[in-house]
Amino acid sequence: MTTMMKRIVQEIVKLGKHLVEQLVAEGCPFDQDETGDPQLGKEGAHTTHRILHAGGDQSGKTLVQFLKSQLGSHIHLYEYHHVIDLLIHEGTCTGVVWKDETGHVHTMTADAVVLSTGGCGSLYERKHK
Repeated sequence: MTTMMKRIVQEIVKLGKHLVEQLVAEGCPFDQDETGDPQLGKEGAHTTHRILHAGGDQSGKTLVQFLKSQLGSHIHLYEYHHVIDLLIHEGTCTGVVWKDETGHVHTMTADAVVLSTGGCGSLYERKHK
């Protein structure tokens, strides 16, 4: 493992508990036992129950749905679009050109652009027309 990877792992471990506590405080629906405590599971070769699930075996999907429900009205979410180009001005991304599901091309400028791409392990369900 590289030095950079070790630092990333250490940072995730250091912040993990706090981030989970924050998600719980904000109402993320993690699985609970009959007393309301987090229901921890065991996976793989683990000897201790330490895996926190949400929605049973659909933790990623449940977490994404929860986070999407927390978005402010000023944040615009465009799903199932294909980015064609990024608009760059003096080294800064100032917008994006994308194609929607119908093939129409759109351009949008913004003070901040966040691209979240994925599909790993069916985390994001594809909607077909």
